[in-house]
Amino acid sequence: MTSLRFPPSFPDLPRAVSSLLSCWLWLLRCEVEVVGCDGELKQIAREALTTRPNFAYTLEEVKADVRRVFATGWFAEVSPDAEDTRDGVKLRIRVRPNEEVRSLSAVGASLLPACVVQQAFEGLGNHHHHHLANAHDESEMRCRALYGMPGRTLNLGSLQKAIATLDGWYHDRGIMGMVSDYTFEDGQLQLQCAEALVNSVTLRFLDSTSGQPTASATILKPTSSASTTTTITTTSTSTGNSNSNNDGNSENGTTATKKKPPALHKPPRTKPHVVTRHLTGTRPGDVYNLRAVRRDLNAVYATGLFEDVNVSTREAEDSTEAVPKVDLVLDLVERKTGGLSAGGGLSAAASGEGAWPGLIGSFSYNERNLFGLNQRLSVSAEIGQVDKLFRITHNDPWVNSNPHRTSRTIHLMNNRTSGNTIHGRAEADGDDGGSGAAVGGGGVGAGSGGGGVLLGRLQGGVEWQRPLSECWSGSLSTSCHRTRCMDERGQPITHDMYHAPITFSADNNDKALVVAASVTYSDPRDVDTHAVLGLEQALPLRREWLHFTRIKARLDKAVRLGPYLGLYIRGRAGAVLGDLPPYEAFPIGGTNSVRGYAEGCVGSGRHSIEGTAELRAPLPLKQLCATAFVDVGSDLGSGPAVIGDPAGVRGKPGSGYGFGGGVRADSPVGPVRLEYAWNARKEGRFHVGLGHRSIHHLLFNAPAYSHDQEPTSKRCRFALPPHEHERLSRCHMASKQAASKCQAT
Repeated sequence: MTSLRFPPSFPDLPRAVSSLLSCWLWLLRCEVEVVGCDGELKQIAREALTTRPNFAYTLEEVKADVRRVFATGWFAEVSPDAEDTRDGVKLRIRVRPNEEVRSLSAVGASLLPACVVQQAFEGLGNHHHHHLANAHDESEMRCRALYGMPGRTLNLGSLQKAIATLDGWYHDRGIMGMVSDYTFEDGQLQLQCAEALVNSVTLRFLDSTSGQPTASATILKPTSSASTTTTITTTSTSTGNSNSNNDGNSENGTTATKKKPPALHKPPRTKPHVVTRHLTGTRPGDVYNLRAVRRDLNAVYATGLFEDVNVSTREAEDSTEAVPKVDLVLDLVERKTGGLSAGGGLSAAASGEGAWPGLIGSFSYNERNLFGLNQRLSVSAEIGQVDKLFRITHNDPWVNSNPHRTSRTIHLMNNRTSGNTIHGRAEADGDDGGSGAAVGGGGVGAGSGGGGVLLGRLQGGVEWQRPLSECWSGSLSTSCHRTRCMDERGQPITHDMYHAPITFSADNNDKALVVAASVTYSDPRDVDTHAVLGLEQALPLRREWLHFTRIKARLDKAVRLGPYLGLYIRGRAGAVLGDLPPYEAFPIGGTNSVRGYAEGCVGSGRHSIEGTAELRAPLPLKQLCATAFVDVGSDLGSGPAVIGDPAGVRGKPGSGYGFGGGVRADSPVGPVRLEYAWNARKEGRFHVGLGHRSIHHLLFNAPAYSHDQEPTSKRCRFALPPHEHERLSRCHMASKQAASKCQAT
């Protein structure tokens, strides 16, 4: 049995050999022989020797030759032997080869894949046939990979290279781990891997002004070494005399004055589990991974509840070189999460669907940390020239902290919008070549001259959403709708100015219970691609309620054509089967559809398809960006299938295209788009829009982010103490020192 925990040091020459060689220092050596091995190993040892027969050598030169033979890595022992003969000194180099590797195992490697170990040790010997099997010791939570490698002699040099490869695998993936030791006994090579474990996670809420803790610290610890569950312990940050009992007397019988604990600041609003549920890869018992730390920090910061998120580490009390452990301290500074706001904006549909948008005033109250559970409550009201909106929304981004990360949104909304995109005045009856909904350049609504249609919608519902995979998410919702049709004075109506019905039911309002489902594709590694597919089903619980099926799809793709040019492509389509009120038809044309036309001027039908191609290039001024675009759209001949054929009555073509260019300028209220487009009739029109048409704003704006990089926010950071790296490298330092002995006499 041979133990090679560390490479053996160079053996001292036998005293008799040293005496003999010192006496015959410059005598000729009649013969140099390698004994103890045959075949390739004997040839390797001969090639490492520089001493030759019939030459004289010193004692130091003989020692150097012995070191060279041992440095080949194939031998466990190398020793010289000298014999005095009539013809001179006969030198024998006695060697003992390393044992053959019959099996290889890695202990403590919970994250190190077996295939990585296999690849690292492929060059261990000169035999290429091997077999791989896996075994798992659940009691010790360790991964053990076994390799059958019959007839492969251990080479210490290749072993060190393989260990360096495995250490590099840990380093490249941000894992605090390494191969700390190895043993070789009876042909069994065993690697001891040390992977730093997260021992505990401490949450500390700090005051934004003083930086001092504002409340008791919350510590997460595993309940047992073999369990993945954790316990939450709250410890007071107050200090006092630890030797005093409850009566104010110390243990030695003397009276001690009680120290009042320091007054704590206002306790934090956020519940501890709201933070810890985002620590998916940094829980007690997990292997400490820098990538997981960055990802969890970004997730905590993305909640919007904190101004500062900082992580530091320290060595755990029960940490050892074989099983290193670290304690994490997460410092959090809360931010104000609620308040009132008022503002204004633009609505391309509010003015009557001309080229120029209408003004909207808004007032809202928002609370992003309701009950300290990161729930959001929003109450908003918007009043415009035509549109009016009142909405209450409650959102729970993570219902009951379930493992599927399901979110829930409850909303109640009452709004009034213009229906002139579909039911407005015909183009031939207007003052401008705009849509039937409005006079274009003048911005005077068509309905202002009489005959306008207003839609009053009252709806409430609930939506659940959850991620399905890394790139896909799904949602399911149910809602009740009631839509009333009114004239400009608020009086209920059932027909438009052309005496066509505007509701599906005989009454002046339609009711529906809608169940909707959708899936969304959004890859965080490819922010320039986005896709949505949605399905809505109206259930006729009562005879007069609507019964229809609506399908919508959208695809957005941004392609970089160089450092200064980008191409944005968007396509969307929709179809409705069943009961379709005219105001629910798909309007085509306008600022956010086919530019060059007024809102809804291309057509309105049961089916629709639209496409956009847009080139974007930044201008010398950082806040400006130039665009050139082409838009197309069609109702696929489905306009007459809508009740009353509102598009045909108003002479809308049903399909069209537009092309033009414009400038986008960033502003405090969002990007402002100034565009001019020509339609299929070569008529020009200005378009003013506020906000992004879709995801094409990601071009040139989204920073390239990799999980390997530091968090982009300066408020989200972590610190690693140098002693952690030093402690984990002690074993390798010892290995290097032992290996260096092979270079010394």
